[in-house]
Amino acid sequence: MIPPPATKDLRVYILVPGVKTRSSDYMNWAVRMASCINIDHDRAKGDEFRYNTSAILHRFGMRERVKFVVELARRYWRAGYEPIFVAHSDGCEIVRRAILEGPSIFLSAHLIAGACSADFERNGLNRALIGGKVGQIYCYVSKGDRMLSVLARVSKSLFGWLGFGFGTLGYDGPQNVPKAMQGRDVKVIARDNLRHGDWFKGANWKKTFDSVTQIEPPKI
Repeated sequence: MIPPPATKDLRVYILVPGVKTRSSDYMNWAVRMASCINIDHDRAKGDEFRYNTSAILHRFGMRERVKFVVELARRYWRAGYEPIFVAHSDGCEIVRRAILEGPSIFLSAHLIAGACSADFERNGLNRALIGGKVGQIYCYVSKGDRMLSVLARVSKSLFGWLGFGFGTLGYDGPQNVPKAMQGRDVKVIARDNLRHGDWFKGANWKKTFDSVTQIEPPKI
């Protein structure tokens, strides 16, 4: 059953990191971003999903992680918050599945250096947009992402199974998006000089944060 819509003009940013992210690391981007959202914006909350897995074992436990994120979003939605996903790397695959599987309606999703499928027709995101499950999807893409470039080559080789199921959205950009949805429902933020984790480093941090929270009014 679809829960009632959010009504409080409040937003929650659910932050989902990628593999090999230690929650004990105070420089973890999700921890930092949650704090900045809570401090800098009056009408928004930040909440991070914490987990730890390796690149090889990331598929094990995926179902449980998705289930938890779906429930977290549902609880916020029922409480009157409009959920927004912000994910990095393999966290984008968790978010993709949560959008498709959960009952909540998402205002938007920011997929940063996404290691999920780039094909929006095959990965279900076209369907989610058309069906109103998510309002807009922002894809943060860089041809300087060497890690995803390796995955891109591997995924196109005869030995693609060695990619351990990672996709290349953050390198290739969104593929097979209907023309009417390009630039309106699916937006691309391209910064081709950035490596996989550079979106949260140095001066890039503010650019990424400002892009993620662009709809938030200045704090009074």
